Amino acid sequence: MINKKIMKKGATLALALAIAVPALSPAAAAAKDNSKIESVKFNGMKAPSTIDEMVKTYTTATVDVKYSNGKVKTFPLSYNYLFKSEDEVATVKGEKIPAGTPIDVNGDPIVDPSSTDGEYFVSDAPDANSLLKPIDGKLYMVTHYEYQSIDAAGQSAYGLVPASMSLTEMEQDKKLANLNQPMLKN
Repeated sequence: MINKKIMKKGATLALALAIAVPALSPAAAAAKDNSKIESVKFNGMKAPSTIDEMVKTYTTATVDVKYSNGKVKTFPLSYNYLFKSEDEVATVKGEKIPAGTPIDVNGDPIVDPSSTDGEYFVSDAPDANSLLKPIDGKLYMVTHYEYQSIDAAGQSAYGLVPASMSLTEMEQDKKLANLNQPMLKN
């Protein structure tokens, strides 16, 4: 079952945790014309040049899809946000915790010793996602988190907490028959 709260909030992975996908499925477009996809060309985007662009998660990239009937259609790419590293979507020992929380050798969330409230460290450096091919019919995403750069007191925490990963089971719209619309599975 899809966690509707997450989907309604539009909460997602920040920056590196976003998945770029075509806004309209090229496969759906091909089905309308009874043609097949012959080739796909990625059209990159200009690198962000202003501060506002640099802190925003976005894309202006597109793909050109050439079909067997000779037509070429351009599709914009967009981001589907799933969750941010600080969103409490992970469950550890029955407790909902932020997705980017590193876990110690005993399976417990690592507490930030500088926190006056006993808060956990939460990665402020999500790095990338890996979408795994279906395993036993299930689709998974591995999210890679780098170091923790600052603790709750605002001091450097570099090297105090290990880099970590999280595993999220995903669902996809089977009508699309591709990976354009993966969603979190509750």
